[in-house]
Amino acid sequence: MKKRLFFSLLLTANSATVLAQDIDPSDLTNVYTQAALLVGGDATLKPVTMISGGYDNGHKFAFLGEATFGSKGEDADNQFGLHYRDSRAQYFHVLDADNSFIPSFGVSLDYIHQKSDSITTNLAAIGSVVGINPVYTPGFMVFPIAAYVNGDIKASGFKADVDGASVALAATRQIGDSGAFILFWPEYQKLSGDGLTVTNMSAKFSLNAPITSNKKMWVNTRVDYGQTDIKVHELAAMKSDNSQVYMGLRYFF
Repeated sequence: MKKRLFFSLLLTANSATVLAQDIDPSDLTNVYTQAALLVGGDATLKPVTMISGGYDNGHKFAFLGEATFGSKGEDADNQFGLHYRDSRAQYFHVLDADNSFIPSFGVSLDYIHQKSDSITTNLAAIGSVVGINPVYTPGFMVFPIAAYVNGDIKASGFKADVDGASVALAATRQIGDSGAFILFWPEYQKLSGDGLTVTNMSAKFSLNAPITSNKKMWVNTRVDYGQTDIKVHELAAMKSDNSQVYMGLRYFF
């Protein structure tokens, strides 16, 4: 059973009315209306939906919802199921910075809920992602990401109110002329409170490519790796490594 805390600002791309040739999920400060279904290597299912739009002042927004479901029992990693594991809801707001170095940036509000047999987390986060002009990062698009996190963690009758920060640096690089791209996303997170300290280091690598000529249907592959260190009153309580592979389809409306 996974016990690590996972927080990430999953940010995808443009609006429902954009032309097909403008679909570019490699820019993480874009927003699209979309739906996806990812399947994990342990037979988990992760549906994802995003609804996007724009304001009269030119700002863009998106509402994101996702959840993870799996099976219970000793053979849970080898069979599909609908047992709830975690979910996330997000509001994402994109602004044009009108700056040659930082052309755009986004802010987000997240609610993250995770539940296992031994640990339950309820976390809220406010974060930001900055898009750096690729002129200054030849070959890559680079996105510094930071968030403040606050909430509570419950485990075996113990409840701790925690807060902390998450920092990450996402980088994307397009491959060829089809729009396909790779994404590398290392992240560090530390939460503490009421004698509990949780430190999580993770990295995500993904390959994303369109499979239709209008670029509305994409195939996504992703590999996640993370290390979690939990201490209670500075005494080691748990240390774990986790890895996961996802494959799935994403459709842009």
